[in-house]
Amino acid sequence: MPELINSFFNPGQFILQGYCDVGKPELVGLHIVADSIIALAYYSISITLTYFVGKRGELPFNWIFLLFSTFFIAGGTTYLLEVWTWHPQYWLSGFFKAIAAATSLYTAVQLVLLLPKALDFPSLAIVNQKLEREILERQQVEAALRKSKEQYRVCEKRLRTILDAEPECVKVIDTDGKLVEMNPAGLAMLEADDISQVLGAAACQIVTPPHRESWMALMERAYQGESGSLQLEIIGLKGKYLWLDTHVVPIRDEQNKITEVLGITRDITQQKQAEEALCQSEERLRLALDAANMGSWEWNLLTNHRTWSSGMEQLFGLEVGVFDGTYETFIGCVHPEDREGITQALNRAMLEQQDYHHQVRVVWPDGSIHWIEAKGKCFCNEKGQAVRMLGTCVDISDRILAQTALQKAKNELASRVLERTQQLTYANAQLESELLEHQRTQKQLQDQAQLLELAHDAIVTLDLNDTITFWNRGAEVMYGFSKAEALGKEIDTLLQTQFSKPLPEIEAELFEKGSWEGESIQTKRDGTQIVVSSRWVVQRDIGGRPIEVLEINRDISPRKQAEKALKASRARLAGILDIAEDAIISVDSNQKITLFNQGAEKIFGYSVQEALGQPLDLLMPLRFAHAHRQHVAGFSKSDTRARTMGQRGEIFGRRKDGTEFPAEASISQLELSGERILTVILRDISDRKQALEALRESEQRYRQMFEANQAVKLLIDPESGAIVDANPAAKSFYGYEVEQLKRMKITDLNSLPTHQVFTKMAQTARQRHGEYEFRHRLASGEIRDVVVYSSALVLREQLLLYSIIHDITERKQAEEALRQSEAQIREKATSLKQALRQLQLTQSQLIQAEKMSSLGQMVAGIAHEINNPVNFIYGNICYTEDYLKDLLNLVQLYQQHSPNPNPEIKAKEEEIDLEFISGDLFKVLKSLKMGTERIRKIVLSLRNFSRLDEAEKKKVDLHEGIDNTLLILNHRLGKEINIIKEYGDIPPFLCYPAQLNQVFMSILNNAIDSLLEQPTPKIITICTEVVDGEEGSNLDLPPPFVLIRIRDNGFGIHPEIKNKIFDPFFTTKPVGQGTGLGLSISYQIIKKHGGWIEVKSQPIEGTEFALHLPIAQGIPS
Repeated sequence: MPELINSFFNPGQFILQGYCDVGKPELVGLHIVADSIIALAYYSISITLTYFVGKRGELPFNWIFLLFSTFFIAGGTTYLLEVWTWHPQYWLSGFFKAIAAATSLYTAVQLVLLLPKALDFPSLAIVNQKLEREILERQQVEAALRKSKEQYRVCEKRLRTILDAEPECVKVIDTDGKLVEMNPAGLAMLEADDISQVLGAAACQIVTPPHRESWMALMERAYQGESGSLQLEIIGLKGKYLWLDTHVVPIRDEQNKITEVLGITRDITQQKQAEEALCQSEERLRLALDAANMGSWEWNLLTNHRTWSSGMEQLFGLEVGVFDGTYETFIGCVHPEDREGITQALNRAMLEQQDYHHQVRVVWPDGSIHWIEAKGKCFCNEKGQAVRMLGTCVDISDRILAQTALQKAKNELASRVLERTQQLTYANAQLESELLEHQRTQKQLQDQAQLLELAHDAIVTLDLNDTITFWNRGAEVMYGFSKAEALGKEIDTLLQTQFSKPLPEIEAELFEKGSWEGESIQTKRDGTQIVVSSRWVVQRDIGGRPIEVLEINRDISPRKQAEKALKASRARLAGILDIAEDAIISVDSNQKITLFNQGAEKIFGYSVQEALGQPLDLLMPLRFAHAHRQHVAGFSKSDTRARTMGQRGEIFGRRKDGTEFPAEASISQLELSGERILTVILRDISDRKQALEALRESEQRYRQMFEANQAVKLLIDPESGAIVDANPAAKSFYGYEVEQLKRMKITDLNSLPTHQVFTKMAQTARQRHGEYEFRHRLASGEIRDVVVYSSALVLREQLLLYSIIHDITERKQAEEALRQSEAQIREKATSLKQALRQLQLTQSQLIQAEKMSSLGQMVAGIAHEINNPVNFIYGNICYTEDYLKDLLNLVQLYQQHSPNPNPEIKAKEEEIDLEFISGDLFKVLKSLKMGTERIRKIVLSLRNFSRLDEAEKKKVDLHEGIDNTLLILNHRLGKEINIIKEYGDIPPFLCYPAQLNQVFMSILNNAIDSLLEQPTPKIITICTEVVDGEEGSNLDLPPPFVLIRIRDNGFGIHPEIKNKIFDPFFTTKPVGQGTGLGLSISYQIIKKHGGWIEVKSQPIEGTEFALHLPIAQGIPS
């Protein structure tokens, strides 16, 4: 054997192949190149066939390809040996040729045997066609599968979006009566901040006790497979009561077993409140009429039927329920003398379509007569035809007792004036006491201010207008403003204070609690801003009223800057790791854990101490540990710096308890100090996968919820207005099939013009939601009022409007009835208010007239009582003067004839100073005469002013009336107020003199009041003239007429109250100093004379009252 092997590989015994060609190098080269190329080709074919068979193992007869590959390898080797055997190794070359021959022969035999089977094999075209069909079918199945998944995902997303956007409460209750699902609208309805507050809670707990039994019965029917509805009242988690309309539907599983109950709940609190408000409104109307002792009536002019309230029957003396609604019964209750008048008044109101107002006497069954005042309003149809009248009646019999009531009111008014005077006296004394206390408090504050100067903090006191009244040394140092610069300034303007919340809120808290603490930003004098910690305290007087505010401020800017720097440093160190919910893990080059954040602790369950220094395999499932280790090692050797989240696909992690979870991960590498650090950010996607699974499982349930909802729901394309989808409730409401609705546009249902509908849809799409009230047209042609809640959502990259429609026709009708009822109440209340105001005005005028009458009687009595003794004195002064002259002449005769009288007479003469008496006695008589003449003039003025003997119209001198009024007011004019009279030529004027004197008195009194606080000069100017011809053509009165202007130079009347000065009871004077009736009565008096009053006033420029009184027509009787 060794000799055989030796001869097999030993070329020594043979000569070189091609020995004859040794001398031809080019020929030798040609053989070598040709043999080498042939060998290379054989090897390539063999390798290709082997690779082909390996990749296509399913091919039939794949072994024949392997035989061909073997044949080509053997053949290629023989050619390769031809190149090698230029060295004489012929045994080796012959051996490989023998292998090639055997292989080729075996291959040829097998090929011949295979030929019949190969001929029976289908052609390549047929196979390709079949293969193409299979591929096409598979692609179609995959496309359908992808489309189905996409539709499933879109449907799931749409249902979830619809559920979240659903404005009504949607809830799911298990068979134990516990809540297992609820949408955001339901959480808001229950006042829950989070779903966890209601999950697992018994649904009956929120139902009020009166409705709880009905709720349990409804749920019991649902568990038995029946749907049902119920209106009930609940209590929210925060105590709010709501009325709800709930509809429940059982949910079945694949075995048709009831597993849950779906509930759709609508808030009907407003509807309940509207119904209750309507009842209350009707009750208020009834009570108001009863309280006012009034009755209401309604007359249907088409049916001639009348409806009376119970109050009407009582006003007519009838028992409740007796009135039969006929005109004959009504007119039979009216006094016979008044029947024709009331019939004419009613007919006139109907024909002229105007308000009805009439007073009539009614005869009660007991024979008593009562006065009734009736008011009504006529209502017409679209054609202008009167169809209905509404009105009220009130008993006015008691008005005859008005005079007694007015006298009583007068006494009460006097009593109240006295009582108010006493109250003002007490209030004045109390005010003086408080002022003294305030002065003492100010003294104490000044003493304390000296101690506050020593404090390092800024201490400032402010008045109630935020003006600085104290500024200590600490404030000067902190802000840089001296005390002189700060005092009297508004602090927030001076320091440019920036508060953390609005200043009104801070001041409200300060005055409510008495103090406030907080921080603000203020600006120093040099412009730098500082952070200030402030404490404010309200200082109050002894009565508890705030008088000033004490501020203590401290500069905390350095502390704030240090805190800010510390927070920033900590945030930079801890924020990257601890804020992340994902696991952040770093490993060294040996794949040992060097960083393990809080997110990693939560995900894997290992603490930082347990994980640090451990191999990364600790966190991997064992079956993936080796491959993952190799992957990390390969990544650390690559040039890739980072791989993003999810780029590698889904991986698995292993927790401390051995459980595995799916995850996504990103990886990055960084070289620090020559060592490569790899950081992995890993995210647990278990919840996401569970959520996807839960979404798939809940598709059927949410679809059932959508279909079972009682509310009408539409999906609308806002661009075209097309209805994309509709639920069965829409079919029931509109009367169209769902498929018909899908072929319609929303404009086919909405009664609004098309452009307005598209405007509303565009607005909703822009604002993402909207609520509108429309009128929708049903298939039957009926128009219904609806409220539409619409939200914008995106489905399949298309913007749609998810609209929920509620029928509110009944609610609209209830609201209309409520509005009509309230309108009737307002109308009747207005009528009552006007009647009351007229009564008050009449009462006040009667009181004033009574006062003026009493004053006139008193003045006339005083004048009469004074006039008699004054005339007696005045008439005897002349006789007294004559008598005194005679007596003095007699004394002189005695002196002439007896120049030396008795010493006693001489002494008496000197004692009484006879010479002085003789000269002064006539001066005394002259002064006495002047005084009596003045008293006579005053008495005459009083008589002329009151003019009790001139109650009828009479021609008088207006200037005399003005002068008499000024004479009476002379004590108020004093020496400071100057009267300027510019009288024109006015003829005797036909008027009520006493009433005009009352007007002059009222206007002059107001002028004097306005000048009391006015600095000198104080002037009242009175001008009179007759306006005639073109001069009066632009006025409201036709000439000629008398114009009387009374003007003062006081402060004037403010524009805001100028239009109110003639209103009854309006006054700007303090309580007890004015009744507010003077100008109101003056206005009525001038109006009674056929004239009018014009007021001209500007602030600071004074006021002018112009009285326009007609001459030619006189005054109306």
